[in-house]
Amino acid sequence: MPGSQNINDLIDISPLLFTDPLFPSLSKKRVSESISKSSSKKVKVKNEDSSMLKKLIKELSSPSSSSTTSLQTVTSSSNFIDLYNVLIKAEEQVGTTNQEVIRSYFAFRKKLEDRFEYYKKSNRDRKAKKKLIDEVTEQLPNDLSRNAIEKRLERARKIYYLFSNIGYEKIQLVKSYSALRISKLSWDEIDAIEEKFK
Repeated sequence: MPGSQNINDLIDISPLLFTDPLFPSLSKKRVSESISKSSSKKVKVKNEDSSMLKKLIKELSSPSSSSTTSLQTVTSSSNFIDLYNVLIKAEEQVGTTNQEVIRSYFAFRKKLEDRFEYYKKSNRDRKAKKKLIDEVTEQLPNDLSRNAIEKRLERARKIYYLFSNIGYEKIQLVKSYSALRISKLSWDEIDAIEEKFK
């Protein structure tokens, strides 16, 4: 039954939720990387991956001829289950474009960020995290596997990080890269793409 899990169950189900910049005290590695990263730092990228990165960067740099879906439209839902269901539906539909799936992941992560900021206004970080976890636990179906939750949270995290740093409007330029393919990029590769758009 949704909402029947306690905080420890959610930690067991989704440890990646707690290794996330959204939860800085529990995510020391990524946060310290982003804090210590200087703008002049060169990012290491494997040679075999550089052609893929060059192609994605070229795609993201191309001028747009289509209209974009506004961020407000994508994140207009008030709860996580609606956003999660849109994300699942977009992944399963054959005719869905890469941009729609990427926008769905972005919206899910954006909602997590927004709700965390909302709770931080009147609570300390630790209590704000607990309230966010309680809200997510209540709304997501409890029949989700641990693996499914972890994978989707990591995809959402990488997609949100990339497009919030290079621009949400760049999603409309993605033609040949799926959300899955983007999520398989290493953090160094994502940082290299970000550097190209500074």
